[in-house]
Amino acid sequence: MHARGVLVVACLMLSPALLAQVYTWKDAQGVTHFSATPPVVNKAEAVAEDTEVTTVKLVPSLVAEARGHEVHCGQQTMSLDRTGLEDYLVSLGRNKGFYERAIADGSANGLIGRYRQSDYYTCFIKWIDREAEAYSSELTHLRKEYEDHQLRMTNATRDKNAECPDFSGTLIGPEAQTWYACDTRHRGASTEARKRLQRLQPISNLFGS
Repeated sequence: MHARGVLVVACLMLSPALLAQVYTWKDAQGVTHFSATPPVVNKAEAVAEDTEVTTVKLVPSLVAEARGHEVHCGQQTMSLDRTGLEDYLVSLGRNKGFYERAIADGSANGLIGRYRQSDYYTCFIKWIDREAEAYSSELTHLRKEYEDHQLRMTNATRDKNAECPDFSGTLIGPEAQTWYACDTRHRGASTEARKRLQRLQPISNLFGS
């Protein structure tokens, strides 16, 4: 086997004791390989003559730190509402939803200091997920309530479509009054469920699969 362009990367972290070497090379067929040990060119050689050595200092991973009503990941801060348990879970879910959408749509790719915005967001998401695990029983209860209200809304829509007259165009006179009375009755029956769903929607980001 012929080794070409062997790249040795010495990874220097915060401590000089944390070192690692990653060897990358292509074989005669052009296939790229990664290994912790150098390729064997022949029995007399361990590394090809055209070996390139590059020293790289890696950026340490971000670690979240909670301080009162805030969580810090490096230079970035996430605020939390600790008024009550449900308010707290709502703020966790709202923040997680925002971070996940920003990462998914690519709007968090900009650099802030040594890190991308997405790195900060990922740091916060990991902290939120760990925090949510501490409230698993509460989230299980809220998930059932959320799903029950979703079912109520589905049933209310079905009943309204079945019972209210299906008029097209502009309604006037008795037809308009009949439709309005039917619509009001069904809307009133689902108002509580709709408000509760709006309240719980951010928390649904914590439910998982």
